Amino acid sequence: MGDKDIISKRLLKRLAVDMARILLGLDVDEVDVVETQNQRVEERRADLVVKARSGNKHYLLHIEIQNNNEPVMPWRMLRYRTDIRLAHPVLPIQQYLLYIGKQQLAMATRIDEAELSYRYRIVDMHNVDCETLLKP
Repeated sequence: MGDKDIISKRLLKRLAVDMARILLGLDVDEVDVVETQNQRVEERRADLVVKARSGNKHYLLHIEIQNNNEPVMPWRMLRYRTDIRLAHPVLPIQQYLLYIGKQQLAMATRIDEAELSYRYRIVDMHNVDCETLLKP
């Protein structure tokens, strides 16, 4: 059985190089197969998602509340967005993160990579005048 696995892996690597070169026009000399089987046993729930209306515009409003700086927060927000989109494929989504932590806000609001540009908005509660929260 082990020999078949080695042969299969070699074939997959060769196929990946050929696809990259011939079909995608990429200059690839060598590849290594990356394990992509991810077992997920989790329940991930966004803090607050509501259907909102402003005039005749309807959208989904996603609000996360965060009390510490998380370097991976843009990826978490993207994951929430994809989960929300898969569950509600029609309405546009607006995402906000309310930062309530003690430390100065130091989280990115975007991901900019090749073939991926994503961003969300952060409201730093340190910059919100508390009087506005007390008004009826």
